[in-house]
Amino acid sequence: MRGLGGDPWCNLGGSLAGSRGEPYLAGNGPLIAGGFSVDLYRVPANVPTVFVFGFGRVNLPLLGGTLVPSVDVALLAVTNAAGKPR
Repeated sequence: MRGLGGDPWCNLGGSLAGSRGEPYLAGNGPLIAGGFSVDLYRVPANVPTVFVFGFGRVNLPLLGGTLVPSVDVALLAVTNAAGKPR
């Protein structure tokens, strides 16, 4: 799915608020190996985090929310004291 102006990154909304508000994942750059970066905001410190990347849309119920992308790639990380992935 492309955002406005051909940008591959867009906010689909629907995040669930936690202790620091609604978490937000911001993507930058083209979707090619080594060509993009992601930043995570408003996530609690020292918690397991799963990044899910998918090429399709499945909209499945998950933990009180909705998993939007298909699970083509999943990466597990743990946040540090600042709430950023280690």
